[in-house]
Amino acid sequence: MNLTRFSIKRPIGISMIVLFFVVLGMFSFYRIGVELLPALNTPYVSVFVRYPGANAESVEQQVIKPIEDALSSLSNVKTMNSSARYESGRVGLELEFDADADQAAIDATKKVESIRYQLPDEAEEPVVIKHDENDQPIVEIAVTADMPLSGLYAKVDNQFADVIQQAGGVSEIEVRGGVDREVAVEVDRGRMAAYQLTMDDIVNAIKNENQLLPSGTIYTDTERS
Repeated sequence: MNLTRFSIKRPIGISMIVLFFVVLGMFSFYRIGVELLPALNTPYVSVFVRYPGANAESVEQQVIKPIEDALSSLSNVKTMNSSARYESGRVGLELEFDADADQAAIDATKKVESIRYQLPDEAEEPVVIKHDENDQPIVEIAVTADMPLSGLYAKVDNQFADVIQQAGGVSEIEVRGGVDREVAVEVDRGRMAAYQLTMDDIVNAIKNENQLLPSGTIYTDTERS
């Protein structure tokens, strides 16, 4: 018995089946959400490193490349992209759609820590951040003041950024623009030759003098008692 003959002999049953699918379709039409641009939440892991005083080429050669070599062995990595600029660098990993971003962030942290000794001593500790492609800046704040750019940059970086970072829902803050305060040391080549000094000797002397050491402990009368 074919479908046509069965439908002719049982019209009521076929009508009920058709009516059931019509009702189910109408219910689905009003209940199922439809988005023109749905959020896919592709997982990403990024490694940020600050290298104060270094140009973009030094950041690329001394920081970015060792980190890239360490992260190249991670699993579930779809693409890797890097960027180097003055005093900072970033390595981004796009993971497979079904990858565990939390575990990937942990693995990336272990890989970066294993090659920390290869990075310059002046480079700050690498920061590993887990995010997705929908994480875009939603607030941009411009700061102006009647003061030098170096002082304004230091105030924003050391005070404003820390306060905003503590606000609920804030995952990352990036300070751009301005001029970071620095000290320039000019050397006299003639005196360097007279004292038989090299640039490395001067750099090491500045590093050795620029140290933070504890000088003692202050107790109040209450703590003494």
